[in-house]
Amino acid sequence: MAKKDEEAQSEWEKLKHLISQKRGKRVGANELSWDMDLSGNALLVLNFVAASFYDRPRLIRFSSTPQLKSLSPSVHIQVGKAPAVVTWSLRPSSRADKFVWTVDDDELGVQKTLTSAELSDAVETKLANYPGCS
Repeated sequence: MAKKDEEAQSEWEKLKHLISQKRGKRVGANELSWDMDLSGNALLVLNFVAASFYDRPRLIRFSSTPQLKSLSPSVHIQVGKAPAVVTWSLRPSSRADKFVWTVDDDELGVQKTLTSAELSDAVETKLANYPGCS
């Protein structure tokens, strides 16, 4: 594996770790939970919406009614509310010689450049504002 690929993989794992640390955090009246979908992809769930993390290609997909491998008592799925899926495509990049993610947001048609910590916070914000979250 090339050095850039190793660094990107390391940052991807760091990002998922940062996001998993949000488990149990209250956002409004709801609590974030960290789980896996039926395919083994990591999920950050808030009420009726989830951010799914796909390794190849690196994507974060926001959607309602996630299919969870194991439903914990704090996770309730509401069937019937299904706004459009939003996908963020991630590409490794650099800013001032530091690793960053270039994020293509298919909903807004914009690119953002974020560190893993900034992207972790952006995922939480997106979930909190996603239709069907409340």
